[in-house]
Amino acid sequence: MADLAAERAAHDAERASIRKDLERAHTLAEDLAAYEAAYRTARSQKRRLSSYLVTHIGPSSTARAPPNPAEAAATVLGREPQVPIALRGARSYDVYYLPRKLLPEQEDVLDAQEEAIDDILDRADDEYDRVRGEMERELDMCKARLQQHNVNPLSAPQRRAW
Repeated sequence: MADLAAERAAHDAERASIRKDLERAHTLAEDLAAYEAAYRTARSQKRRLSSYLVTHIGPSSTARAPPNPAEAAATVLGREPQVPIALRGARSYDVYYLPRKLLPEQEDVLDAQEEAIDDILDRADDEYDRVRGEMERELDMCKARLQQHNVNPLSAPQRRAW
């Protein structure tokens, strides 16, 4: 009887481990897709808006980083205050403009702004690649553990109605 109880406990622990790995694999896959979309959007907006002159009105507000380091890496570009990607509230608006003819000073400002954004994009790319690599490695490890138990990690999590 004790052997049966021990066998049952081992089986339950194994099933709990499988459920945990399956949940983690789904969470990682969803996070990777969401962070990739957010990162691509922020990156394209930053680069596009860096080609405009910006008039900052009111106090400059910067968004705080999210507590999740992977999400923070994916959204770092959106929090960069030099060239924001969206309005941050009704209190102050930044005005983007590009005159038909630029003054030499304005050309210098645009060149400096574009160079700064390129540097920021390079650093953000490196950080995001590092974080994405870590998440992909963890996802691969979860998938490998699930494959050992003949569980398809790409299938929908099974819910029991009991």
